Parts: sequence; structure tokens; C-alpha cells
Amino acid sequence: MITDYSQIQKLFAELDGHVTERTVVYMIGGGALMKRKMKAHTKDVDIVVDTKAEYDSMQHAFRTAGFKPDLPTEEYDRLELLQIWKREDYRVDLFCKKVCRRFSLSKNMMERSLRDDIQTKNIELLFN
Repeated sequence: MITDYSQIQKLFAELDGHVTERTVVYMIGGGALMKRKMKAHTKDVDIVVDTKAEYDSMQHAFRTAGFKPDLPTEEYDRLELLQIWKREDYRVDLFCKKVCRRFSLSKNMMERSLRDDIQTKNIELLFN
């Protein structure tokens, strides 16, 4: 369980050390609500990337940071969840472009996203 937004920032600062190319990550769900101070905690961090290259980059980052993949079960089919990554108290749901068959990372959504204030070299963390 993530109980403080600084835990999310710490996670992405760590992951940044495992990414070699600029990767734009859009945080949705509970993590984004925590950033906006609309939620006190979340069980997972939901992130969406726009391209296959960014998806591959994040997969590499999770793997080298010691996260273990957990393939989604049938109950997650409707979410179009591509990968779940777990390590200790962290669970990250990773999507590429589409979430829940009704929600896609649109150009409008990307344009209105706000940039998180963490200092990173390669990961640009945005939230809606």
C-alpha cells in the first residue's frame, strides 16, 4: 500500500536510473489522485505509455530495478492490462496506449497532463 505521494516520486526517481532514453509516463488512477490530494493512499500505481518503445523501456526499468512480472489473469482481460510489476509494497500496472477498452491515451489527454516536479534525467512523469 502506498500511503504517501513521495513514495511514488521515489519509485520513479529510482526507475529513471534504469532508463537510457527519454520515456514519457502518464500516471492515472489512484497515484494521480494522490498527487492532487484527492486520495490518501493507493494499492497500485497505474501508468500508461504511448509507444511500444516506451513500453519496452519501462519493462526493462522494472526488471533491472528488481520488480517481478505478474501476468494479468483473466479477470484483467477487460482492462487490457499488459503487465503487472511487483516488488515489496509496490505494484505497478503498465498499459500501452489503451486502458479498459474505452479509455485511450489521446492527444488531448497528453496535452492537458501536468508534469510532476521530481527531478529525473530520462523519465518524464505526467499525471491527469
